[in-house]
Amino acid sequence: MTTTWDAEKIARILTSAFTFSIKSKVRLPAGKTANDVAPTASIDVLITFDQRGISDHPNHISLYHGAIAWIKEMMKGKSGWECPVTVYTLRSTSILRKYISVLDAPITMLSCVLNSMSIAGRRRSENTTPERLMFVSDIGAYCKAQKAMVNAHKSQMKWFRWGWIGIGRYMVVNDLKKITPASI
Repeated sequence: MTTTWDAEKIARILTSAFTFSIKSKVRLPAGKTANDVAPTASIDVLITFDQRGISDHPNHISLYHGAIAWIKEMMKGKSGWECPVTVYTLRSTSILRKYISVLDAPITMLSCVLNSMSIAGRRRSENTTPERLMFVSDIGAYCKAQKAMVNAHKSQMKWFRWGWIGIGRYMVVNDLKKITPASI
């Protein structure tokens, strides 16, 4: 939980996994450079942690910075082009909200509704993706997530993890916020 990862290495991994190489895929017309071609990727959405990393976890924060570095590199020299990947971050909350489990759902829902109402007043193009996404687990999804945590993350199952599984809001409700290249 104290390990940080190099953002540039994360960006290189994302590049190798999801970014098409213009030089190897497309023969450019004379006088054109890779900057004259729209950026492309094999995915259209990336979900990562926000800059606070939920609980200031260094590796979670590293993933955020690696994703940002990847987007910046993909969009370098591409002003005027739309980024082909929408990036959503899992929003960090206060310690109180983090540990009130299902009771946080109404707070998050209200926040999402108010955010949507403020966005509705702004002009949006037809191709825009939502600014916020919200996921609420039913009991089956909660049990599946609990099983995944217990079985797949055995090395992380310390005493305090049981509390997190029992009363942690991220087991029940998650909201994602879209970030744009212009906002980073």
